Amino acid sequence: MHIVLKSDLMGEGKLNFDWSFKVNDPDERFLVQGSLSNFDTTSLNDFLVPSLNVKTEGQIEQLYFTISGDEYVANGDVKMRYNDFKFKILEKDGLGINKVLTFIGNLFIDDGSKTDENGYRYGAIENVERNQKKSFFNFLWISLQEGLLHLLSGNGKKK
Repeated sequence: MHIVLKSDLMGEGKLNFDWSFKVNDPDERFLVQGSLSNFDTTSLNDFLVPSLNVKTEGQIEQLYFTISGDEYVANGDVKMRYNDFKFKILEKDGLGINKVLTFIGNLFIDDGSKTDENGYRYGAIENVERNQKKSFFNFLWISLQEGLLHLLSGNGKKK
């Protein structure tokens, strides 16, 4: 089965999503490739504030990801070019910004200076385990989340 989606993500960025798998594969192997371009991360705040008590700002110019795996574990890679990406961690009441935690958190997010000649940073998705009680899309999300965390806080180099 091959599923290809093209969409505007949250009315902002252009999302391309390509998912391949064999319907009768007992190991449930899959391959997902995708890209996101011109995405203003502030549009994520409606989701991030109530769920994680975090706000973002900045622009994802271009993001590419590849995730492959089976019903238990996923691996892959991510590369992204971005501008002024920052987190703001909110106070517990959600009304103000926790300046100390925000400062510490942004120390771990690279400022974009460690990019390749085209302005990309790289992240790895390594042995992400699936929670069998949650959906396949949750599995994809936590895999992509690990790759993005590695990209933003790691050395940014391609392995």
